[in-house]
Amino acid sequence: MRAAVTAICKDQAIILNTRPFKENDLLVLFFGRNSGKISSIARSAKRSLKRFGGGLDSGSEVIAHFTVKSSSALATLSEIELLDGHLPLRRNIAHLSAAAYVIELVMLATADEEANEALYDLLSQSLSLLEERVTPTFIRAFELKFLALLGYRPNCQTCTNCQAEVQRLKNDMYPFSIREGGLLCPHCTAEHKSVSHFLPEKSLFFLRALQRIADLKDALQMSPAPEITTSLDALLPTFISHRLEKPLRSLAFLRSVLLKG
Repeated sequence: MRAAVTAICKDQAIILNTRPFKENDLLVLFFGRNSGKISSIARSAKRSLKRFGGGLDSGSEVIAHFTVKSSSALATLSEIELLDGHLPLRRNIAHLSAAAYVIELVMLATADEEANEALYDLLSQSLSLLEERVTPTFIRAFELKFLALLGYRPNCQTCTNCQAEVQRLKNDMYPFSIREGGLLCPHCTAEHKSVSHFLPEKSLFFLRALQRIADLKDALQMSPAPEITTSLDALLPTFISHRLEKPLRSLAFLRSVLLKG
């Protein structure tokens, strides 16, 4: 019988979720820049302000000190050093709900202990930018960069199946298939019968522009027409949910908050 192997670790991390466990303990899910998604237990966290005070809220960026044992599914989170609690997010419901949505996407898309530094950096930058402003366009830009990092970038240039040139229909719409992963030409539209959306021409052009932006903060300055916002809101979350094969539970509340705003 092999002896259990113990590793003492330290990593920059973003707190994804915290739940009560027993009387004074907490279950903490965090996303480490080098360690990936880690499920851990923070013993006596409810009583220990010195080791955990103010740093276990969802979205907080910390230095996590933790121990991993080969004999346990849970790491032991022994201490955190708070880097950025993103407090402005917690003062506005729209900012907080947007942060909850991008955090949920990362939670759903990542496997345990599988590092993705680019995705970590995207989430970290997004949380900082969401302190300033929340717009539907920013959310769509995050979704596109998120999808690209996972290898699910929607094909918005040529036919997804045969790479032929796409053509708009008589009503200035372009056939788009969630199942196939992007636009379809007339031949593939007729053959596959998998069109899920018809994208207006202006929405397609704006979607292409969003895919081209290098810095996420540039999306905060973009203000498309309301009909473009509506069509992309109907498309991209559905695309993501299909690719991840999971429902996006925080999306409905985010939509209701943005609608009021």
